[in-house]
Amino acid sequence: ERIKMQFDLFKLHDQELDIGNQSWICFKGKKIPKIISELRNQIIKDRKLGSTKDLCRLVSNKINSNPWSVEQVLYGHKKWVPIPIIKSLTDLSNNPGFYRKKIVENTFYLKCNSATSKPIIAVKRLNILLCKIAGAHAADGNIYSNLNLEIKNKTRFRSIIKEVNKSCKEVSIINTKGKIRIRAKIKDFKLVPKINREDVTIFIRNQINLTEGSLNAVKAYKKWVFLCFKLDTEVRKHNKKNAWFVDFGNKIICRYLTKFLDFPSGKKTLTVEEPSIIKNSLQRFRKSFLLGFMTFEGHVPPHIKQIECSSKSKMLIKNVRDIFTQLQIPLKVKKDGYDRWVCRSLTLNKKQLMNCMDLFEKNTEKWQRINEKMNGFTTRFRDIKRTKKIFDNAYPPRFNNVGITSLFEEIYNAKKVKHSVLKQKMRIDNSTLTRYLRTLRECHIINSMNGNRVLELNNDKDEWRLPSEIYKNGRL
Repeated sequence: ERIKMQFDLFKLHDQELDIGNQSWICFKGKKIPKIISELRNQIIKDRKLGSTKDLCRLVSNKINSNPWSVEQVLYGHKKWVPIPIIKSLTDLSNNPGFYRKKIVENTFYLKCNSATSKPIIAVKRLNILLCKIAGAHAADGNIYSNLNLEIKNKTRFRSIIKEVNKSCKEVSIINTKGKIRIRAKIKDFKLVPKINREDVTIFIRNQINLTEGSLNAVKAYKKWVFLCFKLDTEVRKHNKKNAWFVDFGNKIICRYLTKFLDFPSGKKTLTVEEPSIIKNSLQRFRKSFLLGFMTFEGHVPPHIKQIECSSKSKMLIKNVRDIFTQLQIPLKVKKDGYDRWVCRSLTLNKKQLMNCMDLFEKNTEKWQRINEKMNGFTTRFRDIKRTKKIFDNAYPPRFNNVGITSLFEEIYNAKKVKHSVLKQKMRIDNSTLTRYLRTLRECHIINSMNGNRVLELNNDKDEWRLPSEIYKNGRL
């Protein structure tokens, strides 16, 4: 039996972590105030309450909040209504399931209960975009949380810092007049209930990070997040790595990833797997998850008609293999020398390559690589300097720093050269040389003579066709 693809938005609230009114997640919808009013009047009538204040006291006692704050929501006709207040109201009614379902159906936006929080679209069902985001997150994403504490009673500092050091990293302490502030990155959320006291103010900032060498892949992720949640994020260049990244704070999207898609906070390298809700859903959703994963973690070898991916999580590769099998793409799985599980296809024919194009986001580097394998190269020659730059970006050297650019330069300068002489000069093995030469032939740059024993430069540069310049934005 398939898992239901609807999300219970009430599960976005976490009673232990959402401490204080400002941390509550709120619902918004055109009909929500009317439903709240109907629910409120029904509770007062059924429970024979004397006044509106009696209802506000009942709700505030259940959620440990100020009755005045509850009254502002229930009678102030506020557009944004916190989940704890709605949940308490439905619990007090005679038909909580009916009202919760009605409220979720009429909720269209979500945000936290603070002025600085950005509203997002309320995603109520599994969809293609969310599956792509999940695949990308499984490949290169990370969830981490920053903890900010303000301790008013300094006598409590020793016991609190002991708990913080156990469950956090990168701990810093700022001592100000009458208060102590602590900042840290949370490793274990079990810490929060242990330090939650009246004399301690807790603020948790949830962050999502995704880093990748390909600019177009990161731009695709940014687009998925915007189209799915209507949240705009920023793509930035990494100052330490040859990579690009998106890093944004949004507790609600973090909760989608952790509560609905089973992803953990913090390290997930060895344990990450395909979310259960996607695994047990329709094939198009599983295929979208694989697209998100392959766009970031997949690899398209430049000189052979194969695709592959790898992960240190055996379960994730097992999930990936299962989806590949459903799509009738032949492959093998083995462990490499870096303790990674590698899923590699067999040599693919044109029909299989066409199917593989649907496993990478369109107009990203890896998608373009498969497109060129199927349809040939299309970029026309302009000058030698640009040609060498295109080869460097499309086929960065891997074997003793000898790449296809070096081979191209050698043949271009010699005009005609024997295969045996070229092999000796380049100092690369025969299989690598064969792959490089095959690519240069596909570019119409060289011709073979005497049964491939002699290689000759094609002097008609109008016939040359080079790889796409899309590779300049990020290496594969």
